[in-house]
Amino acid sequence: ALEALKIAVEAGLDIKQANSKGVTALHGAAERGANSIVQYLADHGAPMNVRDRQKWTPLDYALGRNSVAQLPIPHESTVALLQKLGALEGKDIK
Repeated sequence: ALEALKIAVEAGLDIKQANSKGVTALHGAAERGANSIVQYLADHGAPMNVRDRQKWTPLDYALGRNSVAQLPIPHESTVALLQKLGALEGKDIK
C-alpha cells in the first residue's frame, strides 16, 4: 500500500484532499494502524488535525473512536506516532 501511495503522490495525488465524508488518507491509514503510511503522509504535509464530518481526527480513528458497529480497536503504536507528530483528538480542536 505504501508503494502504491508513493506512485499516486508522484503522479499528483493531493494527500490533503478529503472525500464527501471529510475523511482523508491520513484518517484511513490511522484507522488501519498503518504506521509507515502515517509517517509518509506526515512527511509530505498531510494535516494532522483535520476533522471529518463527525468531528473525528486521524488520532480519534487510531483510537478506534470512529467505529459505531463494533467495539473500538485502538492501534497503540499509531496513537503514539500521531501524538509524536502533534495530532490531537477532535474534542481538543476549537
